[in-house]
Amino acid sequence: MTLRAPRSALPLLALLAAFALPLLTLTRSLGSDEASSVWFSRLPPMTVLLRLCDPHPPAYYLLLSAWQVGGDAEFWLRFPSLLASVLSVALLIRLTRAAAGARAAGWTGLLLATFPLQTWYAGEVRMYSLVQLLSLLMAAAGWRLLQRLRRGDGQPPGWQVWLPWLLSALAALFTDYAALPVWWLLQLAWLHAGSPQPRRWWAAQAGVGLPWLAWWIATPQAAALATSYHSVFIAVQAQRLGLALTPTLAGRLLTAALLAALLLSLAVAFGLRRSASRSRSIAHEGGLRSRCSDSPDLSPDLAGPAGALPDPRPAHRQAPVGGAPAADRPGDGGRLVAGRRAPPRLARGMGAARPDRHPLGGRPASARRTLAGNRRAGGRSRPAGGVGGRTGRARVGLLHPPRRRGRAGLDPPAGT
Repeated sequence: MTLRAPRSALPLLALLAAFALPLLTLTRSLGSDEASSVWFSRLPPMTVLLRLCDPHPPAYYLLLSAWQVGGDAEFWLRFPSLLASVLSVALLIRLTRAAAGARAAGWTGLLLATFPLQTWYAGEVRMYSLVQLLSLLMAAAGWRLLQRLRRGDGQPPGWQVWLPWLLSALAALFTDYAALPVWWLLQLAWLHAGSPQPRRWWAAQAGVGLPWLAWWIATPQAAALATSYHSVFIAVQAQRLGLALTPTLAGRLLTAALLAALLLSLAVAFGLRRSASRSRSIAHEGGLRSRCSDSPDLSPDLAGPAGALPDPRPAHRQAPVGGAPAADRPGDGGRLVAGRRAPPRLARGMGAARPDRHPLGGRPASARRTLAGNRRAGGRSRPAGGVGGRTGRARVGLLHPPRRRGRAGLDPPAGT
């Protein structure tokens, strides 16, 4: 008898690892970054919200200020980061299960829970674990909104779709700038999906972006980012390699690299969108061809070339496509006219087959055969597709019977 582990073993193991691994680091002394978080959280709320010169949004500091009502011990201050890390693993497992199945979800959660940087951030008094959780929520809510807009039924999304998107996106963007790449990836996904319902999509983005942009302009965030540690870190690492790079120049290079990455991602999104549109067009055309070629209503003599659409004209005005019909082959005694077989005597006077009049393509060789047949029948030559001489009168007589005139009542058939 073979013993198999239950499906819930890997997810439970991942959640247990996400909770247990950071426990050993929760009681150590606060670092300099963690001490700055505690210091900022003890400032007045309006100062933190509008006048804080720190390269991070204020949401985490406001949350930490409210959390200190329960105490200021190291374990207690770090516990929100631990809780956010465990919830991030649980949410990632749920999202992966919906996309790739339970087995892939268990392994994905286990890999995230045992990742060293994940364990480190889960034991810090910083906003990184929290912004990870909020970014996952924003991605899930944004993807749900995108799928709702792609239905194309004209119905606006309900508050069950709008409210999770607005709350998760605002919370993530006001927690840390690390949520901006996730928001940008959602825009690229919308472009790749064909930009469904642009007004409603941009209304959803405006509901998030306008408040955040207004706050960013009204606060000293631009100055704080210009003097942040990112450019200083790049300059120090360049000097270790022997490169004379100042923090100002490093900041400019970092900005240029960021703009280049944005433009490149836009180009990739538009390229993938064009490729997907072309693939859908080819698949749609192939479906039309298969339906036309497999349709039982199309006669083999009246059907166009392989994959062509049927001739929309009435049957008596359609011409054979791809050469003469089966009745014109040597040994046959008649010609197909308006779906019927003409008498041999009349068929001999009609000359060669008419050229291809199908809307999807002509046959120059058929046109040349028609002109030659008109000359042999004694009629005047006209351009391809024209009707002239006795051959033309014979065709008109077969397709549209003339009125009675004279003693005979009917014109004599052509070629007699």
